[in-house]
Amino acid sequence: MFSNPLTKACEEGNLERIKSLIENGDYKQVESLDQPLIYASTKGHLEVVNYLIFVGADKEAKDVNGWTPLINASLFGHLEVVEYLISVGADKEAKNNDGYTPLINASLFGHLEIVKYLISV
Repeated sequence: MFSNPLTKACEEGNLERIKSLIENGDYKQVESLDQPLIYASTKGHLEVVNYLIFVGADKEAKDVNGWTPLINASLFGHLEVVEYLISVGADKEAKNNDGYTPLINASLFGHLEIVKYLISV
């Protein structure tokens, strides 16, 4: 399913493997760190999200459907990731290709704590 070891490690939340791949330059087949960041956000791997942003991933990265890390974290109910992304300046008004924001996705999927948080910031 995954085209490269870095994306797989991010989806799994394997921070030590991610650090090893990045520090050894073994991720160059990936165009950027952005897609791995989207996977980590989708799965709720806060430490991985933090690390990838620290080493240069774009917190506003979008996949082919316009989904950002924040939109994905909101959709899948990962409050800590949502809070972290907002704290580093992620755009809470970002829209995917269907026009859905993080708040809309959190609302649609019943993530009340995320809804409350996004309204409060």
